Amino acid sequence: MPLILPGGYTPPHGPDEALLATALPAQDGAGVALPDVNWLFLVFTQRTGSNYFAGLLASAGGFLGDAHEDFQTRLILQLCAERNLPSLAAYAVDQAAREARHGWYATRLTIRQLLLLAWTGLLERLLPRSRFIVLYRADTLAQAISWHIADTTGSYISGQAPSAAPPDYDRAALHRCLRLIAGQNAATGAFMAENALAPLFISYEEITANPTATAARAYRLIGQPQLVCRPERVKLQKQGTALNAAWRARWLAGA
Repeated sequence: MPLILPGGYTPPHGPDEALLATALPAQDGAGVALPDVNWLFLVFTQRTGSNYFAGLLASAGGFLGDAHEDFQTRLILQLCAERNLPSLAAYAVDQAAREARHGWYATRLTIRQLLLLAWTGLLERLLPRSRFIVLYRADTLAQAISWHIADTTGSYISGQAPSAAPPDYDRAALHRCLRLIAGQNAATGAFMAENALAPLFISYEEITANPTATAARAYRLIGQPQLVCRPERVKLQKQGTALNAAWRARWLAGA
């Protein structure tokens, strides 16, 4: 049975998906040959610690590869051209076969990218060998502030030099970020619920408070409870500064 896409979602929806649709065939997921691989999807919204969490999972002796954002439009188009791949579904299975370790392919993607895979007809075929982790942030105001600052400065991970000065406080921009986060969270919840999927939900707050215990939950999900992560191997750090705290205070004061 085809997967249910929330809200009548039909790609191409937005400029990135339109770009993909013009370059690659749309729905051919039913026809591609599947590799002998299990799939771990880390579904994230911006500023939920997905990069750090991926590194954390990969730190346990290399059982899992570092989950990258393999479903960005320009990366897909570039690699399809280099590898002579005819479609998004062909790209997905080729990438999984190349990047899998110990029978598991881990990748990070947004709900929109996951819905696109579902629309191709590929994802429903992968479900028997798939596990889903949904990364979210309980403090969505902190998430929105972090997102806007990162987007404006171009500094998305610790150690990355900003390309611009931090922005001035912008309440309207924070409103937009909050609405985007709420919409993505709603779409994720609807997709999982309507298709009777049972993802593991992990919050940013859990990851930062107890990385070892949080990673252990993910290892149990993939049937590897013996794995133990090594947080000291992950070099990323929290990026929040006094600016984040000041913006939060201004928002709560109604400024």
